[in-house]
Amino acid sequence: LTLLAINLIAAYAAWLPLAAGQVNLGTAGFMATGAYAAAVLSNEFDWPVWAAVAAGSGASCLLALVIGGAVLRTRGLY
Repeated sequence: LTLLAINLIAAYAAWLPLAAGQVNLGTAGFMATGAYAAAVLSNEFDWPVWAAVAAGSGASCLLALVIGGAVLRTRGLY
């Protein structure tokens, strides 16, 4: 059920922009960044799972803010 819930969130995040006529696959990259950071913190540095997931979410959020800030300044067709 956990994997189903994660895949449901990912599928809905990809479907919603497609329903509006836009293609956006950045969500998968941000999910992968958070998952990778959480896995490295819990496996390599022996963090508790709840702390690693929170830190992975924060890392993904920071990456999204950096990329989003640059993308929102672009003009024209990209």
